[in-house]
Parts: sequence; structure tokens; C-alpha cells
Amino acid sequence: MNRSLWGLAAVLSLLLAAGLGAVAQEPCMITVQPGASIQTAINSAPEGAVICLPEGEWTEYVTIEKSITLRGAGANKTTIRGKSLDGPVVRVRKPADMVEIQDLTLTGAQGGKYGFGLIVLDTPVVRVSRCVVSANAIHGVVLLGSSQGIISDSTIRDNPKNGVVIYDNAHALIIDSEVSRNGWSGVTVEKDAEADIASCTILGNGTGTGGADMGIVVVGNARATITACTISDNLQSGIAVVNTSAATITACTILRNVIGVWLDGSGQATIAGCDISGSRRSATGTAGDGIQLEESSRATIRDCSLSENERNGITLKDAPVAVVEGNDIFLNGNYGVALYERPCFDKDGVFTGSVTGGRNTIPGPGEADGNQAGAGCPSALGFLMTEEGGELNRQATP
Repeated sequence: MNRSLWGLAAVLSLLLAAGLGAVAQEPCMITVQPGASIQTAINSAPEGAVICLPEGEWTEYVTIEKSITLRGAGANKTTIRGKSLDGPVVRVRKPADMVEIQDLTLTGAQGGKYGFGLIVLDTPVVRVSRCVVSANAIHGVVLLGSSQGIISDSTIRDNPKNGVVIYDNAHALIIDSEVSRNGWSGVTVEKDAEADIASCTILGNGTGTGGADMGIVVVGNARATITACTISDNLQSGIAVVNTSAATITACTILRNVIGVWLDGSGQATIAGCDISGSRRSATGTAGDGIQLEESSRATIRDCSLSENERNGITLKDAPVAVVEGNDIFLNGNYGVALYERPCFDKDGVFTGSVTGGRNTIPGPGEADGNQAGAGCPSALGFLMTEEGGELNRQATP
């Protein structure tokens, strides 16, 4: 698959540009006392100023159009609450250089088109550190245009639609953060956007109605790299990769979603070293798979543990292309690996894709930790348990 163009080199460059890991904070140049205007202080501040907010709450619609640091006394102490009926709490728009937003709670954005905690438009780098973005009218954080953003050590929760939206050609790094209990999805990477999501907890999203209800959804022609995250208890899929999007998913723990990882359309993914377990059927009785591939999606699944999913460890439907190598697939409610056709399912679908691989441990019902209905279905998938491996190819020939 095509790796994210964002990739490791760009992430390292962005970290260096943002000074991630720096110990000393720059001293405050301007302090805004409760009751005074944050916007007035920003308008009068020079480029590069550090504007500090002590403990307290401000009700404002704040626009940042210059390179500054806006720093609170701690997210549990300093709050900016939205004021405008059709505006975000904070808007960052086309500064010359980096903007830092630190140690704040952004909440209470009201209704209308832009009821977000934070919106970032065509900005070189915005770094959000140790912040809480919660209970806004629509989304938590939105990056648009060609924006580049870092969200670190922050919590984005309880927003009625998406926690974080990365859209257009925006790039984002989300690291050491929690994205939880948002009404639709936790993180949405859409259109031509790119994201690296590392060491995050993506938990319990899909509490509202009308959304995708995923932990992370990569859609359109977007790209994402997801590393060492815990993604659990989301209403639908933990991770969804759909349309022509692509993702690299490495060393993640993906628990108790309706589907652990779902690929649809011509989405592509490499899934390596992950623990995917406890997927449960939805309220309507659908899914319950560790991994589900549909349509013409493509995936390499390697060195993963897929266990205790209510239906199958891996389900292959329609015409996907799957490489399945070196996995432990056990204790699933039906099969370890199953094609969406009879006799594996009581359905009239026919699998027309291909499966290759080998060196998998997939015990059957008579073995220790066996999958309840069988190791692989149909039995032609038996090569997946052999050292030499093999292929089942039903793709139409020209």
C-alpha cells in the first residue's frame, strides 16, 4: 500500500519546529486578568508574544492571526467559553508562523455552522498542548485548508459530533492524547488530509445520532498512520478505512468495538502487531468481527492477535485482496477466518477476491483456544495454517 506522505520524516520535522519536549517555558509578556479581554490583548501583542491567562473563566470569541502563545494556568483552572452564536471558541487563521495554545479548556461554542472548540485555517503550525476541548456545539477541533497541527497531552471529549476533524489538505499529529465520548467519531481524516496518531486513547465515541460512530475514520483519499493506540468501546468500528483512503496500523490495542478494523470501497491498510479482541455484534445483530474487508479493499494483516470476537477473527466479503501472515487467531465465536458465502454464512454472497498467506496459528473447535465453528471457512483456506503458505485466488481473469 502507499504509506502516508506525511510519514516519519515530516513528523520529526514538525516536532522540531514545535519544540516538542522543550523543558523551559518562555516567560509571560502579557497577562490578561479575569474580566479583561483576551482579544484586545492579542490585537495589541507583537509577533511572538506569550499571553498568559491566570485561573478563571473568560466568555469570548477569540481570533488569532499572528504568531503567539496563548497559555492558561492549567486546563482544570483556566477556561475560555464560547460567546458567538455562529463562531468557535478559538479561531486560528493564517499567522506568519507557529501558534501555541497551552493549558486551557475550550468549551461552550454555541450553535451554527462554526460551533467548534478550535478551528485552524491555512496555518503553518498550531500546537495544542495540555488542553481540554469539550462540550462544544458541533466538533471539538477542526483543521482545514493546508493547516498543520500538533495535539499533544490533551483531551477532546463530549462534543456532540466529531472530536477531531482533519480535512482538505491539512496534516495533523495527535500524540499522547485522549479522544473520548464524542457523539459521532473520535478522529475523522477526510478528503486529502493526512494524520499521524500515536500513543492515544480513542474511547467510547458514537454516543449521538447521525454520525459514523467510529473511533477513527479515514475517508476520501486521506492517509493515516496509527501507532501504539488503544481504541476501544466505540459504537461501530474502532478504525474504518473507506473509499480510496489508506492507513498503516501498528502495535495498537483495539477492543470491544462492533468491528475492530473495517475496510470498504478500495481502502487499503497494513495492520501489524495489533491486539484486536472483544468485537461484539451491534444492537441490530450485525458484525462482531476483529477485521472485516469488503468490496475491493486490500489489506496486509501480519503478526496480530485476533481473539474473543463474537463472530469471526477475519471476515472477507465481496472482492478484497488479503495477505494474512503470522497471526494468532483464537477463541472467536465462529471462525478464525471466513469468506462471506455459504456454508460459512447463511447468505448467497460469493467471494471473488484473493487470500494469500501462511504461518498463522488458527485452532479449530477441538483444540485448545479453538475458534468455535472452525479454523477457516471454507476448508480451502487450510493453507493459512501451514508454514509454506498458499493462495486462494478467485479474482476474475481478463
